[in-house]
Parts: sequence; C-alpha cells; structure tokens
Amino acid sequence: MSSRGGQRQGTWAQLRETYSFAKKHVSLLPLKLLGIFGSVVALMYGIGYATGHPVAVAVLGIPTGFLCATYWFGKAAERAAY
Repeated sequence: MSSRGGQRQGTWAQLRETYSFAKKHVSLLPLKLLGIFGSVVALMYGIGYATGHPVAVAVLGIPTGFLCATYWFGKAAERAAY
C-alpha cells in the first residue's frame, strides 16, 4: 500500500485517488465505465434470453460487468500513469 507522510492509506482512499488521477487523463471516464458495465450486463441478458433463463444469467452478468469495468479501469489508470 502506498504511504503519504508515513501513514498508510486505506483502500477506498487509494481507489478515489486513482479514479481522480485517471479522470484527468481519460476523457469521459465515468461514461466509459458505465458503458462497459451496461454492455456486459445486456450481453449476458441476451444470452440468458436466448437460453430461456434471462434473469438468472443477468444476475451473473452484474458481477461479470463489474469485473470487466474494473479491469478496464485498471488498464486505463495504468496507461494514464505512464
């Protein structure tokens, strides 16, 4: 964990700091994250609709969408840092 002035920074504080840093370098960051999340959930719902289980697969799509958006955010923040 990074430290500032000898004090350890909490996970949420570190996430907020990374988000604000990445937001300066990536245009429309919140909309892109929401778009990735929504696209994955919609895709999973479509797969569920095609297989006859739209609600069950959409429920699985929510954590999958969060995972994809988090992965993309990490890569965007890494690119912004370099």
